[in-house]
Amino acid sequence: MFDTRFQIVIADTEESKQIHYKLRCEIYCMDRTFENVREFEDQMEIDEVDSRSIHFLIREIETGEWIGTFRMVLPDHDRLPIEKHCDLKEEIMVNLPRTSIIEVSRLGIAKRFTQRSEGVNDNPSHLTSLVNSHSAVSNLREVSSGVLRAIWQFSIGKGIENILFFITPALARILLSMHIPLRQAGSPCTHKGKRYPYIIHQEKLRSTIETISSHEGHNFNSLTGYYSYSEFFNNENFCDLNYVTPTS
Repeated sequence: MFDTRFQIVIADTEESKQIHYKLRCEIYCMDRTFENVREFEDQMEIDEVDSRSIHFLIREIETGEWIGTFRMVLPDHDRLPIEKHCDLKEEIMVNLPRTSIIEVSRLGIAKRFTQRSEGVNDNPSHLTSLVNSHSAVSNLREVSSGVLRAIWQFSIGKGIENILFFITPALARILLSMHIPLRQAGSPCTHKGKRYPYIIHQEKLRSTIETISSHEGHNFNSLTGYYSYSEFFNNENFCDLNYVTPTS
């Protein structure tokens, strides 16, 4: 179960944001080679959207390592990043107030974790490789359930009604296999590989997560979606929170 193996931590300090950016560099530059690592100072993968984003880290409890990232791009009156790369359905974007939409991006898991836990070969497209075995699918579904719960809890706290995802076909298959009622928001496009835009209303996401929690024997309302780095940095349960440099 997610809560016995992982934690979601919101990066709410400069130190934790640097951990987030460095881990993104590991995932997107070193693991997947989507970006050139030499283009990023201090090996921190940062773009113009980060100034309007909330950053999250995924931590493996057993090892204390940071193994994944995602961010939530806050709404404003400007276009969302996803709109620069693909055409969204007009009936979706026209009918929804801009302030009601948040975009989830930079959702990735470090290859060192997937290789260690699943024995995946050294392949930059590790998420695609990861879905090739039953145990791998189970592992990714588990992480995804915790990420989705954190996304919902953050969204509801900010009064956000609609959540946009810009994800690979492999991750889309995982989420759809979990019966997450994603609605395709536009045609697939090519942006560092094939990507699909999906949207979901937060109430539908809540209902699905509640069902998943019930099947796992949890009371949905008692679950904590995420912790804050600043609050738990000195907590003994969060020892050794520094970014772990991947070994070669």
